[in-house]
Amino acid sequence: LHIKETFPEHLQVLQEASIFESFGRYLFVHAGIDPTVPLSSQTLFDLLQIRDKFLDHVGPLSHVVVHGHSPTNTHLPVVTENRVSLDTGAVHSDVLTMAVIDTDSNTLEFYSTDRSGSVRKAHPTIIDRGLGTIWHSHPRKASIDEHHSLN
Repeated sequence: LHIKETFPEHLQVLQEASIFESFGRYLFVHAGIDPTVPLSSQTLFDLLQIRDKFLDHVGPLSHVVVHGHSPTNTHLPVVTENRVSLDTGAVHSDVLTMAVIDTDSNTLEFYSTDRSGSVRKAHPTIIDRGLGTIWHSHPRKASIDEHHSLN
């Protein structure tokens, strides 16, 4: 499959897209960030390819990083003290996940497709690595069963 020939209009959208966007306390990026480097000095490689150095970082970051690139083992979104992982492995699992982040009401909700394409509310995997999680700082619109599992 060659995107250039098959979906030329998609290629143009991708070429014109920003590498990251920040909105309030949130940073939206494909893979993550290098936690040891200021946002203004991040490399394209890190923003699009980083994994372990970012995923294993415990502690505050300049923003809550909302990212994909590294599929979760549970096919559920993951929330820690410094990031929200939305990659639920759609390429293999057919589960595509999104977050609804309302910065006015300080709420965070998740929705996922199932294999039939239906959309349902998703309950994130909460990983508290000793510093709490951003989930606990958000009022919930609906109660959740918080489950703690390691990816």
